[in-house]
Amino acid sequence: AVVPKVVIDGVFFQINQQSGIARVWRSLLQVWAQQGKAEQFVILDRQGTMPRIAGFDYYPLAAYDYQQAPQDSARLQAICDQVGADFFVSTYYTTPLTTPSLFLAHDMIPEVLGMDLSLPCWQEKTYSILHASRHLAISQSTARDLVSYFPQLSLADVLVTPCGLDPSFRPADPKAIADFRRRYGLAEPFVILVGERIGIHHYKNAITFFSALAAPGFDLPGGIVCVGGKPQLEPELAALVPHLPVQVLSLSDAELGIAYSAALALVYPSRYEGFGLPILEAMACGCPVIAGRHSSIPETGGAAVYSVDVFNQEDWRQALIAIQRQEVRQALVEAGFSQSQKFSWPTMADSIGQCLLETHQALTVGQLPPAPQFWPAFRQQQQSLQSLTQQLTQSQARLQQSEQALQQVQAQCQQLQAQYQQVQGELTAIKESRWGQLREAYRQLKARCSGAATDPDIDLGTGVTIVKKCKHTLRNPSPTMAELQPTKVPQTEDPKFGFNDYAERLNGRAAMIGFLLILVIEYLTGKGVLAWLGLK
Repeated sequence: AVVPKVVIDGVFFQINQQSGIARVWRSLLQVWAQQGKAEQFVILDRQGTMPRIAGFDYYPLAAYDYQQAPQDSARLQAICDQVGADFFVSTYYTTPLTTPSLFLAHDMIPEVLGMDLSLPCWQEKTYSILHASRHLAISQSTARDLVSYFPQLSLADVLVTPCGLDPSFRPADPKAIADFRRRYGLAEPFVILVGERIGIHHYKNAITFFSALAAPGFDLPGGIVCVGGKPQLEPELAALVPHLPVQVLSLSDAELGIAYSAALALVYPSRYEGFGLPILEAMACGCPVIAGRHSSIPETGGAAVYSVDVFNQEDWRQALIAIQRQEVRQALVEAGFSQSQKFSWPTMADSIGQCLLETHQALTVGQLPPAPQFWPAFRQQQQSLQSLTQQLTQSQARLQQSEQALQQVQAQCQQLQAQYQQVQGELTAIKESRWGQLREAYRQLKARCSGAATDPDIDLGTGVTIVKKCKHTLRNPSPTMAELQPTKVPQTEDPKFGFNDYAERLNGRAAMIGFLLILVIEYLTGKGVLAWLGLK
């Protein structure tokens, strides 16, 4: 049989290199490399994020951007054409244009939990499902969910290929466990919680488990060891168990296996799982598992899981009590060893490889239709729509900037209006003050006087009369004018020169003094002033 050439887009490693999906693909690539099949594949490395495994050809590619999905599809198609690819497989929802693709469903979380499927990431997931020539799922539960949301697919045509188990997950020896406890200061017993603790729409549901431990009188001396997820414990979880030690650790697979072996149990309160790898890993290390009985968990855990209602706090407390009884714990450990032996990465890798081979043959002989030919036109229309959307977004941004500028201008106008009203109020106050009234009276009086001096119909006598009346008015103001006084009277000295009352009084006094001097001189000398002066 002709071995198909397959391009694998490692785009998921650009997003997250530590989650379960990353572990699946890393494990599959390692198996194919060990089996000598690496030459069959070309790995697209998004911005240097793909792990290097010997034997594979890596093709560097720019980081993925959902806003540039049409252009990215064109680039993927160009690469497929360049390397002569028969198949395209994405680690996370990317597609070429015409090269047939295979879709591996890890979960249907956004659909089941009612997320906003109009978001670009979930739209691209839909496009990947519709583009694919063959569909696979990692559990029967995920396959059923896939078909329920895409009824054009047949459940019989979805290949279920369960995840595997790394051989490094096995019971640790007592010395390694003792060293691990001492290194992290762990008392007995403690429970372990692996992966995200909150998740989108709170589907990881750790808050229910933490709430169960918050009950008065319930004790767990070793507390909780959290592995993975955010590096800091979420505040809402920490607030529920201030009386318990909680550690958030970043562990290697070897350390994680020891942690499983040392723990009282793996608690797995998730509301939905596509497979549930930590369940398999814990059972392989002899760690009992407490989890729900929904989605894929019954497939993964089988009878080796202590099942609870994940939303019932009392169920969690009773499970932690029961699992400390030796007979219950031992039964779960033995069942877990047996269950974990049913899964392996080579089995999954062989299943996918066989699916690629069979699908390639079916496409070659026409048993399966090729990728729909409308995809290039669809991506062009999508690109045009995105371009229009970007233009609209830019226009909206410019409109928003204009609105902000208009608001600033309006604010400035309001400030100027307030200042104008303030000035206007001050002017009104000045006009209504005594000084303002006096100034207005003076202006009117001046106007009357000016009119009298220039009007040819007014004779000199009339003008003199008006001037006298003006002078009289100024010297003897009416009661109304007398009230028009400035609020502050300037302190000025009387002038020393000029024809005014002060000068007239001074001249009169000087004349009186001179007359008295003449009388005194005539009395003392017996002569008149002129004779005394020698002028006679």
